[in-house]
Amino acid sequence: MSTKRIKIISSQRTTGKPSNFRIDLVDALTEGPYKLAEAYICNSAYNVPAATTFTWRETFGTNAYDRSSTLAAGCYTASAIASAVAAAMTAGDVGSSALTWTGTYSSITGLISFTNSDPTNWTAKFLPVFASNVLSPLIGFNGSEPILSAGGSSRANVNANLSFNIHINYGASVSDAKSAVSTYVVPISSNFNEFVLYQAANENRQIAHIVRAKSLNVSIVNDAGVEIAIGTDWYMILERCG
Repeated sequence: MSTKRIKIISSQRTTGKPSNFRIDLVDALTEGPYKLAEAYICNSAYNVPAATTFTWRETFGTNAYDRSSTLAAGCYTASAIASAVAAAMTAGDVGSSALTWTGTYSSITGLISFTNSDPTNWTAKFLPVFASNVLSPLIGFNGSEPILSAGGSSRANVNANLSFNIHINYGASVSDAKSAVSTYVVPISSNFNEFVLYQAANENRQIAHIVRAKSLNVSIVNDAGVEIAIGTDWYMILERCG
């Protein structure tokens, strides 16, 4: 291939989808080190990627009742997720003691809190299993909080994905603290449904060794190694070094 730069566009894929595809090349990619010169990717993945069940315990005097409900998949702002979790809790409250819940996000403290319709008699907390739930880091609760109305232990963080981790033909240039490897990493610096434009500065070059190939297998995962469900096509430009 005569050019030192190649543009990989997901819409030109042979098989697959924008987040995981194979693309066949007219000319084989020569083996060697390649820099990620540019990438243009839409931040279109949900921060709650699938319907998520969560549990909590309501207490009236010495009586305790365990409840559960499900939050639908979607992309939520901090205020929206507070309201949606509260609505799901209201739907999950059953029987004669059913409560109505309200979720509140404070833009000052960054905390989310939940109050019920009878706070004089009823208190509640998330169960410890909540810490392993996808909702926990998003709304700032870890399951140890004694009472939901006091708010979470940390600020709400609805920006669940911090980066697009791009894999190409098993080449790797980046390894995280848990030994997960990626070919290139693109920081997410945009809101939902906005595009991220990554342009590498010379001092921040990401270079990976890619073997000679007539086709490339490309996938994008989040920081936990789970495929990101990108809903739109995107591109990246690789530049041969040396």
